Amino acid sequence: MSVVTSAHGPVVVVTVDDGHTNILTIEVVDEMLRALRAARDEAQALVIAGRPGWFSAGLDQQVFSAGGGAESELMHGATELLLRTVEFPRPTVIACTGTALGAGAVSLLASDYRVGTAGEHRICLNYVDVGSELPPLALALARGRLSPRHLTLACNTAQTYSPQHAIEAGFLDAVTTGDTVKEAITAATQLARRVDPEAFAATRALTCRNLSDTIIGTAGALWRIDHGT
Repeated sequence: MSVVTSAHGPVVVVTVDDGHTNILTIEVVDEMLRALRAARDEAQALVIAGRPGWFSAGLDQQVFSAGGGAESELMHGATELLLRTVEFPRPTVIACTGTALGAGAVSLLASDYRVGTAGEHRICLNYVDVGSELPPLALALARGRLSPRHLTLACNTAQTYSPQHAIEAGFLDAVTTGDTVKEAITAATQLARRVDPEAFAATRALTCRNLSDTIIGTAGALWRIDHGT
C-alpha cells in the first residue's frame, strides 16, 4: 500500500509514500480516491501528506507513453481526485513534504492551506517541459490561486520555485524547518475547531462551483473521447 490513512483527533491524514518520488500511478490514484471517500464521512479536517523529500512527481508518464486504455483510466482518476479534493466539505491542508511537480503542484492549488518543507525542493507546473499542454482544470486552479504576476511564468514557462518563493507565487502559504506533517495537522485541527462545519460546506460549494464545472466538463470531454463521440 502506498497510501495510508490515520486519525489525529478531528483530523484525518492521508499519507502517500511509494518509497521513491510519489508518482501518481493508476493504483496510487485509486488508493487516494478510496481514502478521500472514507474521510469525507469521518474527518472534521483533512491533511494530505507526501513522503520526506517528495510530495509528488506527478502523473505516471510511462502510462502516457504507452497510450491506450490505461492513459484514459489515469486521466479519469486524476480528474476525480481533484474534484473530490476541491469539493471536500471540510477544511483541507496539504503537507508539501518536498518536491511537487506537474499534478503534484496542481494539487497544492486545490487545498485550503498549504505547508511546505524548507530546503532544496522544487515546485513546478512542468507540463511544457515534458511535452504536455497544461490541462484546462490545472489552468483554472492556477488562475484562482496563483499571483497574477506569476501566472504566465508558472504556466507558460514552467518556472521552478523554491518552497520560500512558492509562497509569493501562491503555491504555498507557509514553509517550515520543523515537522511539516505535524504543523499541517496543527493547522487542520485549528481550522476544524474554529469554522462552523455547515457554513464552511455551504461556502465551499459556492466558491468552488465554477471550478467544479470545469473539472466535470473535463471529465465529460474525456468520456466523449473514450467513446468516440
